[in-house]
Amino acid sequence: MDRVVRVYSGGTVSANGKFDEMKVGVLVFASSPTWAQLCDRVRSKMEHVVPTNVMRMEGQYVARFGSGEHFVMMPMSCELE
Repeated sequence: MDRVVRVYSGGTVSANGKFDEMKVGVLVFASSPTWAQLCDRVRSKMEHVVPTNVMRMEGQYVARFGSGEHFVMMPMSCELE
């Protein structure tokens, strides 16, 4: 997992996968975080999320081809799920 993680909240994801009107925060880790460390830091960054709430996380992959790009959303979960 990357050591620098961008966290987006609010807004919407458009039909082409771009983030519209979202707030962005940046999390920096000293080393590659575990899933639990990532979830803990996201919860602390998102003040309204309490430990009993369920969080859904998705990663965004940007595929570039020629002068265009395509955004693909990929669900993220713990390998134990």
